[in-house]
Amino acid sequence: MKKFLSGRTESFSVLESEVDGALKHLPAYFSVEKPVNSLQHIKGRSGEIFNYKPDFEVTDKKGHKFLIEVKSENSMSLQNMVRFLEIDKMVRQEPNTGFLILVWARDTLRARYGSMDEFRQLNIYHVQNSSEIAPTIENAFSRYFTRR
Repeated sequence: MKKFLSGRTESFSVLESEVDGALKHLPAYFSVEKPVNSLQHIKGRSGEIFNYKPDFEVTDKKGHKFLIEVKSENSMSLQNMVRFLEIDKMVRQEPNTGFLILVWARDTLRARYGSMDEFRQLNIYHVQNSSEIAPTIENAFSRYFTRR
């Protein structure tokens, strides 16, 4: 049974609203939630401690789960990329769980940091419009959970 977000009190960014609407087009065996709790005490490379709450949590019928972060192309900074590495490292410790960064790129530019060797392990997917989101998420599940 498909589970959707409804009656929420937390505000969404414009991009998160687009993604929320597009996730309704995933097959019925996916559930979508807006996580309430943060991952606690992630230690960054420079020693700072931070909490992280993903934008979405998508789970398939096999119990595979992606924590999804929605970003614009402009917010793909080096500082964010380093944080994403730490988040990914923590998430990988959980069985059947992955971390996916969904980058909204209305133009055809691709994140310059995503192609750097130190960030290649990250699951970064680019979409240019809302119709690409559901197929991109399905593809990410297929690729990530078959290689683990």
